[in-house]
Amino acid sequence: MEMTLSVVLALIFATFVHAGNNETASQEGVQIVLKAAQQGSARAQFNLGWMYYKGDGVKQDFKQALSWFLKAAQQGDTGAQDMIGVMYATGVVVEQDNKQAHSWFLKAAQQGDAKAQYWLGVIYKTGTGVRQNKTTAKEWYGKACDGGMQLGCDSYRNLNEQGH
Repeated sequence: MEMTLSVVLALIFATFVHAGNNETASQEGVQIVLKAAQQGSARAQFNLGWMYYKGDGVKQDFKQALSWFLKAAQQGDTGAQDMIGVMYATGVVVEQDNKQAHSWFLKAAQQGDAKAQYWLGVIYKTGTGVRQNKTTAKEWYGKACDGGMQLGCDSYRNLNEQGH
């Protein structure tokens, strides 16, 4: 019961932390999110990773962000898997590695994460770390579009207009 309450409070306070209107609320929010993350809540672990990634309520620390994202990702959190993919794609804290980025995006995409599906479309369209395949790119863009991501719809349409 206490775990459930902590998770709910973490999510509520994360909203206040992201609003950034009250430094006291931010610090209280960070502590509540930290406690829930330490208790194993994947959503709290993702939120804490995001706070460290953005420097929101805490000092920006990409290593801490990655650490918390990895904990959440191991529990199947698609947002965390997506962010790890972004970190590998851009070389933030880790050595830039397109194959690792692809692997993390694929994990999230296979669970229906529209952002990861879009990024896989980009990867296949450009041939970044994989053999370029615009048909596969179009498939991923279509899935992202079906998931509500407008960029996926636009990219799908563009490839369709090019005859792919």
